[in-house]
Amino acid sequence: MGVVSRSREVVGFKCIGWLGLLLLLTLGLALGSKAGDFLALEPNAPRHGADLLVVLGGGWNARTAAGGALMLDGWAPRVLLTGIPKTRNNNGEPLDHPRYSDLLALGVSKELILLDGSARNTWAEAHLIRDVLDENGWRSVLIVSDPPHFRRLQWVCRRVFGGSNIDYQLIASRPNWWNPDLWWKNKTSASFVFKEFVKLLYYYVKYA
Repeated sequence: MGVVSRSREVVGFKCIGWLGLLLLLTLGLALGSKAGDFLALEPNAPRHGADLLVVLGGGWNARTAAGGALMLDGWAPRVLLTGIPKTRNNNGEPLDHPRYSDLLALGVSKELILLDGSARNTWAEAHLIRDVLDENGWRSVLIVSDPPHFRRLQWVCRRVFGGSNIDYQLIASRPNWWNPDLWWKNKTSASFVFKEFVKLLYYYVKYA
């Protein structure tokens, strides 16, 4: 009976998951051209400086360019790149990686760049950020990501940082492929929007 019960639970969960996915995708289709605005929320600009700037993994050029500009404008004294291992070469330099190299090329000093490759998704990145802030006694952070990632990112940050005194600000990059009003006309943005709706459901089921 125990095996049968567990089997029924698994089947039930899968049914709920597929039903939720169908509803979420239906919502996306119903939103149509507004799906981009739904995901991206309102454009953000820094309100004040922070102890740490974080450029989330993925979206290399646009996210790194936004993070580099914020650093050069003095919004934070240090920047953390997630998704890049701390592995060093014989000279003690981080192994070559496009995002790290791009920050250096933009004029950000290597002494101000922190690396971490342990987080594999947005949920893990938020926990990493919280841990880094706690370990160093920092209380504020700027988090850079791509616009259509924002609804899920905000959802995650509210849950991971909720109840703490962490002051976080979400800052949007400016990728040339993103237009919230015409998101379906670009292959990259169309793929991003579709995946975000799927991930929203997955996160709600797994982490809510």
